[in-house]
Amino acid sequence: MTQMDMPWIRARVERLAGFEAFAPLYAEDIRLLETLEEEAAEWSAHYDLIEGATQLLY
Repeated sequence: MTQMDMPWIRARVERLAGFEAFAPLYAEDIRLLETLEEEAAEWSAHYDLIEGATQLLY
């Protein structure tokens, strides 16, 4: 199921072959989100890393 509530998208995500190479980026993203109020600039810079290394296909 996919739902759009701009600017958010809720979707079922399936890990495919090759995800393991990016798993540490996403784990760090989750860690930084937990301290977003204190570390907003650090999270933003890290998100740029994810955005540069990945591509959203749907």
